[in-house]
Amino acid sequence: MGPRYKPIDLITIAYLSFILLLAIFFNQQLTCPLSQGAEQTVKKAWLFYVISHSLLIGAIIVLLQLTLPSFLPTERGNRKGVNKIARGSLAFLKFLRQWYPALLFIFFYRETQNLIHLFFPQWFDQHIQNLESLLFGINPSLWLERISFPLLTEWLMFTYFVYFFLVIIVGFALYFSNKEKEFNNFIFACAATFYLSSILFFLYPVEGPRYAMSALYTKPLNGYLFTNIIKQTMQSAAVHGGGMPSSHVAVALICLIYSRKANSLLFWVLFPIVISMAFGAVYGRFHYVTDVIVGLIIGAFFSYLSPRVNRLLPESSGGNAPP
Repeated sequence: MGPRYKPIDLITIAYLSFILLLAIFFNQQLTCPLSQGAEQTVKKAWLFYVISHSLLIGAIIVLLQLTLPSFLPTERGNRKGVNKIARGSLAFLKFLRQWYPALLFIFFYRETQNLIHLFFPQWFDQHIQNLESLLFGINPSLWLERISFPLLTEWLMFTYFVYFFLVIIVGFALYFSNKEKEFNNFIFACAATFYLSSILFFLYPVEGPRYAMSALYTKPLNGYLFTNIIKQTMQSAAVHGGGMPSSHVAVALICLIYSRKANSLLFWVLFPIVISMAFGAVYGRFHYVTDVIVGLIIGAFFSYLSPRVNRLLPESSGGNAPP
């Protein structure tokens, strides 16, 4: 009996395969995250993407096979002698089977740095700047520095910091409430948003206001603890590029929508945080207003589409809560 694929498995394997094929056919335009020298970067890039993505595809297929109902011992078998270690391993495999797409999000995000200029060597920020100047008369990010002050900056940077934990918070709230259907819909929506956003990053490269308009700002955004944390994170871990769309805002909207399905209190706690985060994406010079709007559209679209897609394939057997 072969692995039983859910929509999340299919789109994850499809995305990995798509990037793998790009690495094969456009290998001269790739850079390798493990290399520093220019010549070695090009030589190692093709090998890195082919090996890493092939291994990930294989690992997903093996994981799906290991969590097949026919592969797992039955409760009757457990009573006959399957020890606690074996049961714990099975519980971990079930957990990993549900959560593995979220574990890959950081890897996918980081590798986009090396794909940004796969097709286009230039940035398209000027297009967005021209559009927003036409619509607003001035770039909103530039205008917002007029109202900036440390306490506002600190609050908005705090909400940006919370984003790093949003998927875990909402996912755990659904997962440990035994809301398997809602959890599957949530993870699918987040994954589809990440995959589409990553593809758009290199189809329409945008570096964002903090790079493209750095010479136009007249004062820094000063704050306190969380402002400094975000600044350090952006300097050390953020991808240069990936501005269009704002995947942060898109995923944050999905988290807000599904938090209500988990717990109404959680929804109302997250509501001001997510709203502030969307505003802070522009205020903090990370994104243009256009990036945020497109991110909201993508997040809303996949929140709507996810339950409908998951109905196309049977739900995986067994509950999602640990035994």
